[in-house]
Amino acid sequence: QNYIEVTGSAEVVITRKPIDDATINIEYIAPQMYTGEQITPKPVIFDTVTNKELVENRDFEFSWGENIEAGVDAGTVTVKGLENYDGEKIILFTIMKLTAKLELETNKVTVVEGNSVDVAYTYEGDGTTMNLSSDTNIAKGQGRTDRIIITGVSEGVTDLEVIFLGNLYTDVKDSIEVTVLKANYSITKGDETTTYYNTLQDAIDDAENGDVIKVLDDVTEEDKVIIDKDVTIDLNGNDITVEEPITIAPGSDVTIIGDGKIETPDG
Repeated sequence: QNYIEVTGSAEVVITRKPIDDATINIEYIAPQMYTGEQITPKPVIFDTVTNKELVENRDFEFSWGENIEAGVDAGTVTVKGLENYDGEKIILFTIMKLTAKLELETNKVTVVEGNSVDVAYTYEGDGTTMNLSSDTNIAKGQGRTDRIIITGVSEGVTDLEVIFLGNLYTDVKDSIEVTVLKANYSITKGDETTTYYNTLQDAIDDAENGDVIKVLDDVTEEDKVIIDKDVTIDLNGNDITVEEPITIAPGSDVTIIGDGKIETPDG
């Protein structure tokens, strides 16, 4: 015989598998939507060695953090091993903010330099302050439904961003394209309110009988001008060049004052 027979006994120790072992697969927790209450997700846990899904309260148990406030990795789930499993593993997940909404009455406005224009809006969210991407003199809206009053914007085109920063709601923004036309004319009413106009026809259309239309700069009028009111045009040291003859409606009285001249095609 080339072997020796040996008899005896041995103690076999089976250790509990750590719940955070590489062979334990814990399901990814997708971002959860904010609810204002504790969020308690239960991911599926799988042992890739035994090829079996673990059973809650037999193989493991869950516990959760506060899990209320929104934020990246703001939520926690703790998995604690039971019976054949040991240790703990903490899983992080994201709590998403609610979606804020901002609706503007329009995304494009045109205003004559010196005048103001307002845009209505509706906001759904918990942001308390409107932020604007411009340092010009713009009156911000107050509250959830109001109007943004735009004035003091220089001539040209400006993209004005309207922004609400949320807390438990997402930040939200939209933009208004503001086109500002040059002020070539003005009318001042008896209450000292002055309105500015880009074209002479715009000023005439808005004028009342007896108003004085002041010319603010040398200007060329490309479109036909029809005067159908009793108005005074104060040239104010400036020239108006019209490319088509001015039409004065029957019964209308036009008075020209101030230094300057009106140049017409027919002289």
